[in-house]
Amino acid sequence: MKLFPILALCAGAASAQDRSTKTFSEHDLQVVKRSISLLARDPESIVVTRLWVEEGEFEHKVICGAVNAKNAYGGYSGEQLFTAMYAVNEEQIEHIKFADQDISPQAIVYGCKDSGMLHEQFQRIDVE
Repeated sequence: MKLFPILALCAGAASAQDRSTKTFSEHDLQVVKRSISLLARDPESIVVTRLWVEEGEFEHKVICGAVNAKNAYGGYSGEQLFTAMYAVNEEQIEHIKFADQDISPQAIVYGCKDSGMLHEQFQRIDVE
């Protein structure tokens, strides 16, 4: 996994997220975590490390984020960027695309920025 886009996006950022830039609710976070855990080898190990949610069209939200989870050896594999659509009425995530598997990390970052994400809105959320 290439962390260059994450590092470039977050260079010089503080370790804790400024809550004034938060773009998601606790409910959004739980839906994302539940949906991604269905794809993980160890669902209990999922940690959402970054999350940005924007209201979209037709009862959908645009989601950009990063997750970390344990691999087959029991260690955390590192942040992996993702993008997805959140079907609000169905309370589930659709069309999840992970960096390096489906799309480049740069494409995720640029796509999120094109959707309106600001640098300050994509800081770490798992660090207090």
